[in-house]
Amino acid sequence: MKPISALACVTGALLVATPAAATPPDVIDISDQLFALSNDAVFVLRSSTDNLGVYYSSYRETWLVGIDVATGEETAWLVYRGRRDTVFGDDGTDESLAVTLIDRESWHDPMQVIADAQAERVLGEGRGRRDGEALIPDASGQFAVELDYWPRFAWQRRAALDRARASVATLAANVAETDRLAPVTTRELFAMREVEWDSCAFHQHGYPRGTAANAYLLVRVDCEGVDNGETTSLIQVVSPSSAG
Repeated sequence: MKPISALACVTGALLVATPAAATPPDVIDISDQLFALSNDAVFVLRSSTDNLGVYYSSYRETWLVGIDVATGEETAWLVYRGRRDTVFGDDGTDESLAVTLIDRESWHDPMQVIADAQAERVLGEGRGRRDGEALIPDASGQFAVELDYWPRFAWQRRAALDRARASVATLAANVAETDRLAPVTTRELFAMREVEWDSCAFHQHGYPRGTAANAYLLVRVDCEGVDNGETTSLIQVVSPSSAG
């Protein structure tokens, strides 16, 4: 798999005049959507949505992330990067939406990536789809899921949160810069996101996958921002060997 590539900063983003109004806080949401499955990897579309600190524009990036079933290691390919702005007329009324596609030459075709991996395309399942009730860890912080005809799946909360932090840090290090009102860069804002890691909820995402010899469980980690409503919702892979 081709590793995540270094990304150039974006300059010259579309600027539009907007009606005078109080601006909202900068909000960046991150969410995974299940995309494809193979014998040794799970593929998700990992999207970040950034309101740029205004009401009339937004910025989105989407990466195809392959998660190794055995190790949990992630490999990412950029598949979309774009900015949407509302264009206003002289009288201040909104006239149209302008979409600017960014770094188009660096995009990868997600269908080609999963074809090369001999992965099966699955219907998109976003946050809340196929998720069970929140799982409760034991006193040591270990989660466990036991189902008929499947091995026991167990994993540690702290290790899972460390992986989630690493996933978010990778996005922060590779997000493109785009014009915004705040006197900080987009990468700085990504890195400054305050997540209530201690309050994250874990949900079983559907039934176990794979075969008896190569079984794995998908778990969604849902986290909220400290004070601005930001959400972080990531899919992780748990194998029977993840206990301890």
